[in-house]
Amino acid sequence: MRWRDVYAYFFLVSSLLSLSLVPGCRHLAGRLGLVDQPGPRKIHRAPTPLLGGLAIFVTFFVVVWGHLLVGYLVNDLSIFREYIPADFLYYFRFLQVVYPQVATVFTGGVLVFLVGLLDDRRHLSIRARLLAEFLVAGLVVCLGIRPQLEFLPTPVVWLGTIVWIVGITNAFNLLDGADGLAAGVAILSSLILAFVMALGHQPMVAMLLVALAGATAGFLCFNWHPASIFLGSAGSMFLGYILSTTVLVATFMTRETTTIFPVLIPALVLGIPLYDTASVVVIRTLRGQPLVLADQNHLIHRLLRMGFTPVQGVLFVYLFTFCIGINSTLLVRASLLDSLMVMFQIAGIFLLLVVLELVSMRRGREIERALQRAEERGRPETGDPEKPGEREEAREARRLPPVSA
Repeated sequence: MRWRDVYAYFFLVSSLLSLSLVPGCRHLAGRLGLVDQPGPRKIHRAPTPLLGGLAIFVTFFVVVWGHLLVGYLVNDLSIFREYIPADFLYYFRFLQVVYPQVATVFTGGVLVFLVGLLDDRRHLSIRARLLAEFLVAGLVVCLGIRPQLEFLPTPVVWLGTIVWIVGITNAFNLLDGADGLAAGVAILSSLILAFVMALGHQPMVAMLLVALAGATAGFLCFNWHPASIFLGSAGSMFLGYILSTTVLVATFMTRETTTIFPVLIPALVLGIPLYDTASVVVIRTLRGQPLVLADQNHLIHRLLRMGFTPVQGVLFVYLFTFCIGINSTLLVRASLLDSLMVMFQIAGIFLLLVVLELVSMRRGREIERALQRAEERGRPETGDPEKPGEREEAREARRLPPVSA
């Protein structure tokens, strides 16, 4: 048996368990009143249950800790050893190495999930949620979940790790603005990072990521457009937290590594959620709006204003996530020159997205100005004579959705 068979087994078990739990979570959400109501800044048009994250949380917990328990019984107590295939005994020996780290990651995961659940129920202020997230991240870092970056001062590593955990946790929460968006990006990111871990001979971390991908894939079957259940803050924050902390217990430097660029792999793979958050901050800052203001300026909203349908917008984000992530995997064993070429390619992908948005915004402003000119002149409403092409210009402006600057 090979590692790829073990990964496939973890993905399949997680997917099936999550798939079976989602209907119950959907029913429970309705009973508890955890339902997301339609609103002016939301895409969905009908009340939708919010407890989809519970299926992912329970699945991930059961699959990971169930196998850790079996590993403990087999390795330490020699129980059930005669019933375990010889090939699996080899893999179970690796499990005892990750007990403390997995326990710490899960402790923080439970706390983050509860904070998100409270937000779904009570609608916490952004400041209160951020404070709770920083406290959880600080606890996790103090318990040893942080990268081994000896070339940086310890305070910088600690502070950077806390900001990383909180940033990715919130990035996925903010990204979750359309059916299947955050879940699909989480699946792609998890599988790409698992592939990198497999290349770096870190099978335990890879299995955690594959289990997360499988749990999310089962949920996505119900979250695809039109969604019958949402992640909720609890689910989206849990996905971001697990992705941000899992990569901290791994190393992206191997014996074949000749540059420092592999350290950037997690940030590149998770680049789309980070881009979404950063772009919203820039837009609100330029407009003089509060950074905590909820609006429709996230990436998916901007894509919809370009003319994408919700499904097309989600698939477009998937495509960019895959292209950036798959390019970043080349950094593991790339030379300095090759690494620079990969970084330029990834920068080009992001630049393409920025240019596409800027062109769309400019076109949107031109359409809005044309519409305003037509309305100010009272044509065609007043029946006054029109200049050639003016009616067509106004008609086109009304037909296309407005795009914010």
